[in-house]
Amino acid sequence: MRVLLSLTAFLVLPPGTALQAEDRINFARDIRPILSANCYQCHGADDASREADLRLDVRKAAIEKQGESAAIVPGDPLASDMVRRITSEDDDIIMPPKDSGKSLKPQQIVLLN
Repeated sequence: MRVLLSLTAFLVLPPGTALQAEDRINFARDIRPILSANCYQCHGADDASREADLRLDVRKAAIEKQGESAAIVPGDPLASDMVRRITSEDDDIIMPPKDSGKSLKPQQIVLLN
């Protein structure tokens, strides 16, 4: 999957902007805005609107195992349920759900992986 996402980055990012191994991703600058715009509405601080009892706005909750897996497994994107869901082509699994009106750009998927 990593090769596929690297290939995706190569195909969709303009020349000279592909992520390099030495590039440092900053959570506050690069990741939080993606999660805030696409995930926090259903997986954020509001107990009343939270889906699947999953919080992605709090690190401890995001990396905590729920059943067999965790939404985010630091250092192991292939084990992260979030990566599996944002890269899925199955309408029953993909996040954000199609009916939410939200979608991730290929560059955002690369960053989240």
